Amino acid sequence: MKQVRFTEDSRECCGKILNEAAVKDLLHCGMKSIHGTDERPLYFICPECYLRLAYPEDLQAKRV
Repeated sequence: MKQVRFTEDSRECCGKILNEAAVKDLLHCGMKSIHGTDERPLYFICPECYLRLAYPEDLQAKRV
């Protein structure tokens, strides 16, 4: 699995599997993490979703 990042809003996630090599306990984009608190939970986020959040849409390359 690559570097793990987190977000506070699970609606920003796509549901992609993050650790495809795992036999059990698959992690996916938007899955609640143990690293948050009850008041502010954290959710795993894939690299693509992270980049989409980190850079505004007007800075992203336009796809044809």
